[in-house]
Amino acid sequence: MRVSWSTRRTSPDCVVKGCGRARYRHGWCIVHWGKVRAQSPTASTLTEDAAWLAGTDTAESIAHRLGYRSWLCLRQRLHQIGEPLLADAIWYQIELPRYIDAAGNCHAEWHERREEAVAA
Repeated sequence: MRVSWSTRRTSPDCVVKGCGRARYRHGWCIVHWGKVRAQSPTASTLTEDAAWLAGTDTAESIAHRLGYRSWLCLRQRLHQIGEPLLADAIWYQIELPRYIDAAGNCHAEWHERREEAVAA
């Protein structure tokens, strides 16, 4: 009989109190795991937040603030969504220029001039 990894844990149930379903990933059942995955930020949200934080702290701290386990996880995600220059700006702690739009919202100026911002 083949034993899956999830049945080797001390409790085979979901970590959500009162759920009672079998574990699927990281302690959650398939229903709760799906809800956690659905809450992950979109690529545009991640890019905007990461650009805003670039240059404000170390790469590891920025990764934790954005909800990633480590800098390498954040770096991999930024490369997956096609933003390797943003990953470089975070690693080398390059602060990106910011601007305020007509509605009064503050944005990091990344998509418009990202090559110039990283080179600066």
